[in-house]
Amino acid sequence: MRKYMLTIIIGIVFGVLGSAQAASVFFTKMTVNDCKEFGTCDWWLSCALNNENEKTFFQMVEADTGDEIEVNRDLVFQDFPVTVHCTVKEHDGGIGAGWEDVGSGSITVATAGEYKIHLDNNEGDVDVEFTVDNVGQSSQGLTVASPRRYVGVFRSGSDGHFLWVGVEWDDFVAKWTELSNKGFRLIDLETYKEGNKRLYAGVFRAGSDKHFLWAGVEWDAFVAKWKELSNKGLRLIDLETYEESNKRLYAGVFRAGSDGHFLWAGPGPDFLAKWKELSLKGFRLIDLEIYPE
Repeated sequence: MRKYMLTIIIGIVFGVLGSAQAASVFFTKMTVNDCKEFGTCDWWLSCALNNENEKTFFQMVEADTGDEIEVNRDLVFQDFPVTVHCTVKEHDGGIGAGWEDVGSGSITVATAGEYKIHLDNNEGDVDVEFTVDNVGQSSQGLTVASPRRYVGVFRSGSDGHFLWVGVEWDDFVAKWTELSNKGFRLIDLETYKEGNKRLYAGVFRAGSDKHFLWAGVEWDAFVAKWKELSNKGLRLIDLETYEESNKRLYAGVFRAGSDGHFLWAGPGPDFLAKWKELSLKGFRLIDLEIYPE
């Protein structure tokens, strides 16, 4: 018989060894300080990093003085420093119409932060604004040859994030503590066996709220901690279960919260009945684990 574990919260819950640092440049907007034409201007923007060829982000986008054009594009690089370069053009109308250069500019940055490239000539005056962020690291566990496969769910975002994979518990907790102090929060935890070693992997996103990580205990002890943390304003957002030394153990990721929530475990038919019951009471399932009894 399979047993089902239920973690429910009202609402929706929503940044290693021998690795290379990864980071991104996220282009947020282009601000038109001055359209030096009669009427509105039509704009072209292209950008790139280091020695790469520029990618066209938009062309023939109409905007007047004081307008902001959303860009929302990002480019990824491996190591600081990084040189960001952009070209802006303005399209002249009438006979012999064509693209006229507003200018090309670049800036070299050595740290994460917010930056802009200012371009100004007789065709126009604009600021290209962007954010440079560390985006995390990939671990040795992801780069060495292995029959293990990885499946990831991705969503759009521009916040800081981090990926840490393939380390034992003490090393994982050390990285969890380090990243917590840097403004990251664990949102997903996975554990698996590699030979005789139990390894852990975590997905982190930017955050500053209260949080907690609890692992390696049997059900009764886990429930007791869940109740304790619930009373302290924390909510379970991710649950893992696994076998170790013939014992079924549990691990949980907690984040700040004050909404209604529920934790339940049982066989399949009872699980379905509980899911229906709680759904009618305004609860929504956010995480599910299945394992053989």
